[in-house]
Amino acid sequence: MVGAALGWYLRGVTRGDGSGRSAGPRWGGAVAAWWLWWALGCAGGEGEETGETTTGTTGEPTPTPRFEGGGGLVSVGASRRSAYAVDVSGVIVGATALTLDGRRVHDLTPGSAVAVLSEDRLTLNFHGGLVAGGHVLLMINEGPTAPLLSGGLVVEVGVDMVPGVTAIFDAAPLASGDAIAISGAGAAGALAIVDAQSSPPTLAVHAREGAGWAASGESVAMPGYVHVAATPGFAALRRAGDGGAVTTRVVWRQSWPGAAVVGVESTSPAAIVELLASPAPITSPLEWAAYLRPHLRGDAVVVEMIAAVDSEAARPGDRRLVTRRWGSPGLGAPDLLYATTASDLEGLGAALDLAALARGDGPELALRIGRSRLGVARLDRGGLWSLEAISEVAPLGLPGAEEVKAAAILSALGGVNALVIGADGAAQLVLHDPNRAEVTAPVTLLGLPAAAPRGDLAVGLVDGFATFLIAYGEDAPVHAVISDGATGRVFALERACDAVGLAAELPEGIAPLPIACLAGGAVFTGVLRLKDTH
Repeated sequence: MVGAALGWYLRGVTRGDGSGRSAGPRWGGAVAAWWLWWALGCAGGEGEETGETTTGTTGEPTPTPRFEGGGGLVSVGASRRSAYAVDVSGVIVGATALTLDGRRVHDLTPGSAVAVLSEDRLTLNFHGGLVAGGHVLLMINEGPTAPLLSGGLVVEVGVDMVPGVTAIFDAAPLASGDAIAISGAGAAGALAIVDAQSSPPTLAVHAREGAGWAASGESVAMPGYVHVAATPGFAALRRAGDGGAVTTRVVWRQSWPGAAVVGVESTSPAAIVELLASPAPITSPLEWAAYLRPHLRGDAVVVEMIAAVDSEAARPGDRRLVTRRWGSPGLGAPDLLYATTASDLEGLGAALDLAALARGDGPELALRIGRSRLGVARLDRGGLWSLEAISEVAPLGLPGAEEVKAAAILSALGGVNALVIGADGAAQLVLHDPNRAEVTAPVTLLGLPAAAPRGDLAVGLVDGFATFLIAYGEDAPVHAVISDGATGRVFALERACDAVGLAAELPEGIAPLPIACLAGGAVFTGVLRLKDTH
């Protein structure tokens, strides 16, 4: 049976995904083949072969769950964003469990961003941004003496060809400014533009409007803000409150080096709230402590902080992340986001969890841990942060949070597309597959300029492809790094920008994506799309 299963698997990997794109070459076949042998040869057991059931304590028979046909192979491309339905039997809605590569899928109800289970069908929801490789799904019913397992369903993700990308900008700028940032997803998205020349400095928050942003923005004064191009000290977020009313929150760092972090909400624009007071000693004694950059994620304010014992000799743990709930007083020491060991937490950037976006949340951050590991910080609905290292990466750049940039996209099957880039322009694309036992090796990128990146990395899902944008100022045009599921392709856009931003569209949204470019003190807006889309 094992030999027949493996032979069937090897023939099956040449199938397409029905999306119209070529499925392309596969990798991770050895992993998927092993899982298939285990799932088909062991997991189903004799009950799967004969259709036996077990009698529970209630006297009612407990069925063995089945994928119709005993299991099989689902072949999809890395950019797939549509559902895939599989016929099932022997399931108990609300009781049958589903595991993905040994990890339980907790939500199987209608509206789930990952999978929905009914009495006769399992619907898998794909959101794009997948990583090539094999995954195994198993259904489990709890029998009176032992779990009853289905045969395995293998989901094999293959490479999708990237046709190229282009950006089309409006002829006239939207506004003038000194820094930009894009936040939120879909209709809740916003483009924030800082005017550091006014007195006091002001921030204009432009709401999403169609495939772009509103012509005029809500203006917020930021007294005490000092603009530092290498480490912008502001963040803005539009959010829907009770009754659907939309409010805008803005936080900024006061002075340079940062002595405090304050914020304001549009419901009470005159009430500036101190969120973080002068940095309290975390390690004693400290030669220097200062706030660098604030970030807004839901009700949480996350701030990069320097807490240096010796300001002339960097030590592990000098770079910290501190957190504060919105509305909490800024008195006393802030909460710390901890790593497992004393190490730097730095290079904060966007992390898009596509499944979380699909269910209406998803506040994550990409970062570098200890100058050698790529990680993702997640905020759950209870307001607790967790820190997960997803791969090993070589050290990039010099010490300093402003000199390392990272961004990531998390797919529904657990894969991660991430880009890390250092001050010298050296970049690493990490394609992390949780089903692979070995350490994920970074992908070598060819064609990027040997220049220091400017501003944050912009990240988005363009027609299902994980896309990262890098600005280089006048040194080079903006470059796009696009993942095809197994490697990264590099494309140069036709415009140079001091900073670039890309809207985070909901997974079911379609290209093109709104884009913003800060160049020479002017903010130009437009759309980014693949060359074969319209």
